[in-house]
Amino acid sequence: MKSLKQLLWAGAAIAVLASCSAEEEYALDGAIRPGEEAITISSYIPGKRAVDKTTFAEGDVIGLYACQTVGAYANSFRANFMDNVAVTKGADDWTYSPMMAWPSDENEHLSFIAFYPRNTESTASAVRYPLTVNSDVDQQVDVLWCTIRDAHINDRNGIRINGNSEAASFEAVSGPLSLQFKHMLSKVIVQVKLADGYSGTTAKLKSLSLNNANSSGFFALNSTLSLASGGSWTSNTPTNFTLHTDTDEPKDIITTAETVATMFMIPQDITAYHTSLNVAYSYSLPDGTEKEVTEEIYLPNTWEVNKAYNYVINIEPDIEMINVSPSVVDWDSPTETPAIGNDIAEAVDLGSSYKWASHDFGAVSPCDMGLKYSAEGTRTQNYAAEWGNNWRCPTVSDWQAIHSGCTWTEEEINGRTCYRATNKEASENSVLFSNRYYWTYARSGSTFDYYRVDIANISCTRTYTTAAYWKEVYPVRLVSNQ
Repeated sequence: MKSLKQLLWAGAAIAVLASCSAEEEYALDGAIRPGEEAITISSYIPGKRAVDKTTFAEGDVIGLYACQTVGAYANSFRANFMDNVAVTKGADDWTYSPMMAWPSDENEHLSFIAFYPRNTESTASAVRYPLTVNSDVDQQVDVLWCTIRDAHINDRNGIRINGNSEAASFEAVSGPLSLQFKHMLSKVIVQVKLADGYSGTTAKLKSLSLNNANSSGFFALNSTLSLASGGSWTSNTPTNFTLHTDTDEPKDIITTAETVATMFMIPQDITAYHTSLNVAYSYSLPDGTEKEVTEEIYLPNTWEVNKAYNYVINIEPDIEMINVSPSVVDWDSPTETPAIGNDIAEAVDLGSSYKWASHDFGAVSPCDMGLKYSAEGTRTQNYAAEWGNNWRCPTVSDWQAIHSGCTWTEEEINGRTCYRATNKEASENSVLFSNRYYWTYARSGSTFDYYRVDIANISCTRTYTTAAYWKEVYPVRLVSNQ
């Protein structure tokens, strides 16, 4: 068969392949020689839910790259063995042309990178996968990747940088090359529900959009295929995504959370671009009151690779209040639907008259940014409905108290600068602040003056900036009187 490839040196003698150097060349031969084994492919995708890519279908195409070295891989990846080869799923197996053979010497290693869908851009690179997310949510693709380092003829598993190596069917050290894929994007689920206690109230979703979410970028692998990091995203093109419009089938909002959209999104720091959900709904109360409402809700978190984020929009019509309960799970978690709820923070004594929440309101951990609000939102948001009446937004004097009563330090967490306040009198008590800025206010009778708290300059007095910043949105950290 003319499609079969054999590794040959240009000359009669076979020399040892020392590295992925620029001088290495391989020529086509007519057949795989007796005793050689063709590189055949099998695949596995973790995932449990129907919207995910849980299995490959006939006609699916993977892009496969491979770099050959002698001994353990130690250099930058160069596709000197297979370069974005199109591997196509058939009815029973995977096929590609020309076929390649495993090097017969177990000291000759192959390292692999695979992407689905195959990268077809002219600037294609083994360690760089460009992507533009389809703004039509129904046309989005669950993008996958797999990396294997130092596989050889007697151990074709090699070192798996990602993938689920616990799958029993992929433990064999011989046989097909087992490509075990991970999800390259973040899965974002948006649900909507009517708050409890609204018997006789009807509500309908008119429109819903996700605004200012980056839609294009590239996924970059470390060229040394480091075990420390599977890969990271670079993106910078904010886009609005329509999740529901009036032209869609009218959607009743009921007291059970129902999914409006499931999206595959580029991992990114959504707090940096003020990513938000814009929701418009109408309602009719038992007393005959009818109204249409539009609200914008800013989202917390940093979307990460292979994570699933569930945002539940909870609507209270009569007081026209909307809040979002976020949660995050590993994409491959066996949980069918991520848990819903806004976990109450621990109350930590920082040496002031009130205790401070251990994480932002609406966050899922101390290093995650919580829900973001405008200045007005810090007062009008009904935190008590979520955490209890003992929680409230801190005032200027509360911030001043922990400024003087705590030692402040900076910490780098997930590529973001966070700030830790430690009680000077009880060093075991500390709280991590995920953001540089927070809203606060001072009250005089029925009048509220809003201030932006800047906690970055930890050696100086806090800066309180007045109404010029009222349109800015920041997370909220609550305090407790218990």
